[in-house]
Amino acid sequence: SVKASYHPTTLLLPGSGLQKVSCLWHEDSRARNGITNTSFTESYRYSANLESEGLFDLDENGSLMQIKSGFQGLAHLGTLKRPAPGREEDIFSVEDYAGNFQLEGSVHDLGQGLMMDRSASGRGYVAKDARARRQRSYESGTGAYRSEERSDTFSGFMAKDLDASYHSLSHIVTPRTFLNISQKWSEGMRLHSPSSLIAEEYSSATRLKKKAVAASPRELLSEANFSGTAKLRTAVGTNGTLVVDQDETLMGDYIVSRRIMISGVAKYDRPHLCLRKDGLRIGDVAVYTITITNDGNATIGPLFLQDIFPCKARFLNATLRPNQIGQNGSNWTLLHLSIGDTLRIGINLNVEKCDEDIINRAIVVGNCSLGQVAAQNLSVIDRAWLGGRPRQERAGGVIYAAAANMSCACSGLERANETDYLDAMQMEMQLVSEEDGGCLLSCPALDAAIDSVKG
Repeated sequence: SVKASYHPTTLLLPGSGLQKVSCLWHEDSRARNGITNTSFTESYRYSANLESEGLFDLDENGSLMQIKSGFQGLAHLGTLKRPAPGREEDIFSVEDYAGNFQLEGSVHDLGQGLMMDRSASGRGYVAKDARARRQRSYESGTGAYRSEERSDTFSGFMAKDLDASYHSLSHIVTPRTFLNISQKWSEGMRLHSPSSLIAEEYSSATRLKKKAVAASPRELLSEANFSGTAKLRTAVGTNGTLVVDQDETLMGDYIVSRRIMISGVAKYDRPHLCLRKDGLRIGDVAVYTITITNDGNATIGPLFLQDIFPCKARFLNATLRPNQIGQNGSNWTLLHLSIGDTLRIGINLNVEKCDEDIINRAIVVGNCSLGQVAAQNLSVIDRAWLGGRPRQERAGGVIYAAAANMSCACSGLERANETDYLDAMQMEMQLVSEEDGGCLLSCPALDAAIDSVKG
């Protein structure tokens, strides 16, 4: 917590000496979570007035940055999340300000992605860019500015409410340094899926009011009132061939409303959810993967997922940070699931004290325009095989559940602690489910265990 205002001062030196000192305020905070590989930066420079409150909270399941500030000067906010090598692109958010602004926001590092809430208002220069594998939101310009934005890179949700008007900026950084910028407003949103693109870009705008909600990378509802240039595009491809390619360019004063929904493949002619739970035991740790697929004919959201732990099991960590963790289970709230989309969450439990068969239950409930839809799943990792093929157990305590698509933990099989099993390779949401039923993840430790069992 910092509160400061600038004014020159005079230092008394020995004898009759005097030394005048004049320096604007600087403040800098940084944090990095080495387990989830996420970094945060909050920096203020050359501020005549500064009032800031910041919070950083890091643990093995995720991270949290919260800020609330008001300043006259320069500011930089940054978040960078790097996944395991070769898995996905970086997720980042960068904001730069010069002038008088009020800022408030939070960034939740959920393991598999980031959830960001942001509110900013003031006058001056703004440059902001937030990008993930399936979505991007950006804007820049000088003048009066107000923006409220929320995004979730795990589900692909984005919502924005922007009001900006153009004025040039002349800002005194130091007595000998002036910042003169004159830049009309630019703004854009891009939504990607493996087979589609929805994009909006506004440029050279003297005024821009926009409200937009993208419930997923294949849905957009937006309305804009602007004076400038707009480029609007929607493209859908199948097997590398464009089947829809809509491109518009508008120049002048316009009010534009768009509603776009690109539907996936539905297996049912009614709202339907498929919930799957796959498990693998490695030593005293049960490694689970929960898979939720919307194979019905309606988009669903929000969704409420509950995982009920086996008796005497203890939660270690998860690839998506739960909203609530109790002694008997954990809960998640998922914002949206489009038709044909799939979400995966990995969970690791300490089952050392479980005396009987390891029974885990998962329940998901979601809302859609036609009502409520629910699904549940019961999975068993049994100590004494109940039937089917003979029980298989080898050194290291590996016991296989009767299920495919198992996640893995890449740490050693002999021992584990609270953080060893938060495997970076688990931290990936895959939108297209595998058809062959094979393991989605690759890990030397698990591969060796499987070879030992097969041998």
